Amino acid sequence: MLKTRLQVATNVNYDVFRKYVAWMAERGLVELENSLDGHERVMLSRKGQEAYKKLVQWMNDEIHGWNPRDEPQTRRGRT
Repeated sequence: MLKTRLQVATNVNYDVFRKYVAWMAERGLVELENSLDGHERVMLSRKGQEAYKKLVQWMNDEIHGWNPRDEPQTRRGRT
């Protein structure tokens, strides 16, 4: 995704956004790529994709109380 479009979509101040992106890049969660049109793109790395999956799973388990691998409309411990 274009870096500027991602910043606008997140509605975060650009300087703060740059710090977040740098922090994630230092940890190998995102990769930055300069395209031929002069724009910089931000992409999740393989490590970032795994971290995203774990985060979504944690949110489903802890916040929503369900697992997407369960049957549809089924909550853990409830039907």
